[in-house]
Amino acid sequence: MKTKIILLFVFAGIFSLLTSTTWDIKQDGTGDFTTIQEGINASTDSDTILVYPETYFENVYIENKNITLASLELTTANPQYINSTIIDGQGIESCIYINECQIGVTIQGFTLQNGSGFLNNSNCKNGGGIYSIYSHLYIVSNIIKHNVASIGGGIFSALSDIILENNNIYQNSAAHGGGLSLADSSFITFDDVNKNSIFNNNAASGYDIFAQHCNYVHVILDTFSVQIPDEYYAKSFDQFSHYNTYFTFDIEVGLHDLIPNDLYVSEDGDDTNSGQSFNEPLRNISTAVRLIDVSDGANRTIHVSSGTYSHTSNQQIFPFGFKKNLLIIGEDKTNTIIINDFCPSTIRGFNIEGYSEIMNFSFFLDYEFPYSLFSIVFSNNFKMKNCNFSGQSGNFFNVIAENEYVEIEDVTVHDASTQDFPVFMCFSSNGRMNNVTLDNCDVINVPYIVNSTLELSSNGEFVLENCKFINNDASSSLGYNAANISISEFYPHVSTKKIINCLFADNNAEGGYNVRINGEGEYYFSNCTFTNNNSNLATLRVNGNVHINNTIMFNPDNAYEISMYPASSGFISTLDITNSNIQGGEIGIYNSGNQQIVNWNEGNINEEPLFLQSGNDPYQLTVYSPCIDTGTADTTGLFISPWDLLHHERIWDGDNNGTAIIDMGCYEFGADSVGIIQSQIPQIPFQMTNYPNPFNPETKIAFNLPVSGKVKLEIFNIKGQKVKTLMDCNTSAGKFELVWNGRNDAGKRVASGEYIAMLNLNDKFKSKRKLLLLK
Repeated sequence: MKTKIILLFVFAGIFSLLTSTTWDIKQDGTGDFTTIQEGINASTDSDTILVYPETYFENVYIENKNITLASLELTTANPQYINSTIIDGQGIESCIYINECQIGVTIQGFTLQNGSGFLNNSNCKNGGGIYSIYSHLYIVSNIIKHNVASIGGGIFSALSDIILENNNIYQNSAAHGGGLSLADSSFITFDDVNKNSIFNNNAASGYDIFAQHCNYVHVILDTFSVQIPDEYYAKSFDQFSHYNTYFTFDIEVGLHDLIPNDLYVSEDGDDTNSGQSFNEPLRNISTAVRLIDVSDGANRTIHVSSGTYSHTSNQQIFPFGFKKNLLIIGEDKTNTIIINDFCPSTIRGFNIEGYSEIMNFSFFLDYEFPYSLFSIVFSNNFKMKNCNFSGQSGNFFNVIAENEYVEIEDVTVHDASTQDFPVFMCFSSNGRMNNVTLDNCDVINVPYIVNSTLELSSNGEFVLENCKFINNDASSSLGYNAANISISEFYPHVSTKKIINCLFADNNAEGGYNVRINGEGEYYFSNCTFTNNNSNLATLRVNGNVHINNTIMFNPDNAYEISMYPASSGFISTLDITNSNIQGGEIGIYNSGNQQIVNWNEGNINEEPLFLQSGNDPYQLTVYSPCIDTGTADTTGLFISPWDLLHHERIWDGDNNGTAIIDMGCYEFGADSVGIIQSQIPQIPFQMTNYPNPFNPETKIAFNLPVSGKVKLEIFNIKGQKVKTLMDCNTSAGKFELVWNGRNDAGKRVASGEYIAMLNLNDKFKSKRKLLLLK
């Protein structure tokens, strides 16, 4: 290796060079100090802190100093000192934090590991290995590995000039820029003689390199993860038009070839496998995302077998991201479990210019410094389906922000708690939420920061249908503006929101509202139930054109069911109420100064709803409820779902008078079930589900067959012995459901235990499913 004399930065004059001091750091006490930070504190400009071999469990701070921090590799040129002189960040903060060092700092000859980033004002921990801001920095001959951060797992640079020479940066992880992140006009020079290597890092965006607002970045490397980097390995992004960040590359070696096929992941897989079959699965979901090739525009799927995926159990690396045309599909929601015990973020998608989807997972966050469990930002078309989210660490939030179209279906967010952010935030041009439950979620609203359990905003049509918002808390000491649910629009856009068959119950918003509407668009509440909520202001705050039909609002603890106030813009709100049960009647509406328009239309009542008050759905109607068959007789033109919240017929003759009329509220009394919920039938080709699982005595197996052919569905025991053939015939494409009653081909009941359902098409294996029979 060619050795350079480090005079690249001009220090504070010849005098300081002549009077510079070298401070020896030795843990055995024979040097000047035993810790690196003590040497830095004692140093002045142009000094050298020379660190002797050991592992130093420190988070080092260099501020307003222009010094050299180095191992004995500086004085001996022996690379062995790089491995033996370690700064370990202990998972607390950045290994090295550098601020306002504008003449120059040199970092040379260390291994930097286990850093977790410096916490900035945006609640992000950036720069796991090195964090640099307002500084000139020379980084030479270091190993930077196993660091984790929100941005810049290995190195984060903002408003800094950096020279990199002869570094190896690998196996770091971040939401953006796993190896290196550059921001805010940072300038970087890659040495073209003693070249660096950046490889096998992980991030949701910019696996190895991420740059924002930096203009031109010329990357010269010995080794990179791939020979020809795409937008996922090296990501540039600008929010402001006066920047034009882009990369050019000079790379000698690329470690991996991308795989243009579906990939498979299993909890007991191996990342050295091909990943291209159930028999050779990968272990890490993040590895599969990085390796899958979507460049030809075809949809690709990552199939994740049931199991538990965490860093503790099988070395999962988080976060994992998305690519356009990528589907990440778990085997089933109940048994495909993701526990993030590794880093602040679990899943992040960023600037995805195509369709992406995730389904059939249960997510848990179990990390000490969480930032976001789930985040999709700047996506064209995203779908989340059949997932559960739970926060065990006390703070997490889901963000699906600034996207063209979002669809969220069969999703539960349970036991989540946040501070400074909503639990679930969804910003989109258009979208839909169906069968979504937010249950037992808390927003800790601190002074001057007020948030909601759900923050929904769009500049186009958005539909909430068959959703439950129950047992949530969004109280505020400010005495105003907090809300359990906040629904608005992007100013100055005027849009339409439809809230259909939704339940808002047992929520607390002391110092605020249970539901807040804010915008000048059209908001339609059809067949909703608001009950047993607590607010010292009102159940529903109206600022917009709100239309309420067939809805129950019965909240005895609230002073008003609805409140209306003048908008600061001078906009006059309109409230239309038809065929609804409103506690207090028209008096239950607070219209400040009578300045807003209230249309109290026909069919409204003010009576006790007579709820069931027991079971899993206590707000169903009972036989003598005044809300039965008292909804809108002619539903033409109304936004009505074909079924109620329990998937029963939506229009039913509940009072047996021979005429079927829709009920008020989200439940239809006495109605028949529509049947299997469509979302229980898998939409992905060949994938199977079964319900219930575990089961006794029978289970229903469903699968989606995309093409016709000879289909064989068989049940095997764990010894590989066939016990039952459920299907063996030629058939057309379609969605199929078969029932296995726990008997073998001879009609005898099989023993309790684990069984495998195997699906073959034209004698080729397509899918398998674990079935658990309990007796």
